[in-house]
Amino acid sequence: MYDVDQEESMVLPHFIQVNTPEEILAGRTQFPDEDLILSRIPLTTLQHRGRIVDTAILDWDFTCTRDEAQWQAVQRAYLNGSLAQDEDDDRAFYYGGQPVYPASPHFQNDWWFEDEGTHDPSSIQAAYATRTIMRWAMAGVTREDLQRVGAQQILREGFKNIAENIENLLIVSLGIEELIQASLAHHGIHAKIAANRLFYHEDGGIRSHHPRVISGDVKGMVARRFLERFNIPVDHVLCVGDSIGDIEMMPEGALNILLLPRTGVDKQIGKWRDGHLPELWQKVRAVVVSDTFFPIYELIRRS
Repeated sequence: MYDVDQEESMVLPHFIQVNTPEEILAGRTQFPDEDLILSRIPLTTLQHRGRIVDTAILDWDFTCTRDEAQWQAVQRAYLNGSLAQDEDDDRAFYYGGQPVYPASPHFQNDWWFEDEGTHDPSSIQAAYATRTIMRWAMAGVTREDLQRVGAQQILREGFKNIAENIENLLIVSLGIEELIQASLAHHGIHAKIAANRLFYHEDGGIRSHHPRVISGDVKGMVARRFLERFNIPVDHVLCVGDSIGDIEMMPEGALNILLLPRTGVDKQIGKWRDGHLPELWQKVRAVVVSDTFFPIYELIRRS
C-alpha cells in the first residue's frame, strides 16, 4: 500500500475526526480493511503539528517491533520447565489474569493481595521485569544471548523511516536496554534508550540489574525529563505507543498517537471504556489503525 521510494504515490490513509471511543469503533467498522487516522483534532491541525515535529518518544514492544515482545522471545529461546511456567504465570498476572500462585501459611493476610483497591499497575510492571530477569540469570542467559535475540527482532514496517527523519529519538521501554540496543544497531538506527539495565559477570552471565526499574509511572518521568534536559519544546514532540499502558508516557501538549494493529482496536477501546477515558481524552490526539508506521510517517513527511 505504501511506496516510500515514490513520493507521488504516497497519500494519507482515510481520516475521520472523532469525539468519543464509540466513534473510533464505528469508523473501524465502516472501514474494516483500511488503515485509518481517527483524530480528536481536525486534519489541518494534525498536519500543522506534524510539520514541526523534530523529536520522537516511542514505546518499543509492539510499537517499534512486530509479532513478539522481547520477554517472550527470550523465554522461547532459553527458558524451559518450571522457569517457563513461572514466566507464563507472571505474564498472565501482568495482563490481568488470575494465575494460581502457591498457597501461603499466612492466609489471614491474603485479603490485601486479592483486594483490587490495593492494585498498583506500576509495581506489578516492575515486579514482572525483575522476576523475569532473575529467571534469565537462573537459566544461564548471557549478554551475548540477549544481543542475539535483539538482532533477530522484527521491526514494524515504517519505523526505520521515522527514525531516519527525526532529529531526536528516544525509546522508552519496560524492556531491556541491551536487547533494544542490539536491535537498533543491527538495523543501523541511532537513538537514546531508557530501559532496564543489566549488569554481567566476566563470562557474560547476568549478575543483576540497576535498581532504577522502568515502569509505567517512570516512563512518564523519563519523557518529561528528556524534554527538560535537552530543552525540547513539547509541541515539537511526537509520542507513540500501542496500549493504554503508554498513555502515562505521553507529555501533555505533544502530538500523542496510539498506533493500534487492525486486529487490536476493539480490545484497546474496551480497556479505555473500563476506566481510562479521562487519560485517553486528556492526552491522546489521534488513534492510527495500521500494522505499519507508514501512516504516521506520511503525516509527518507530507505535512
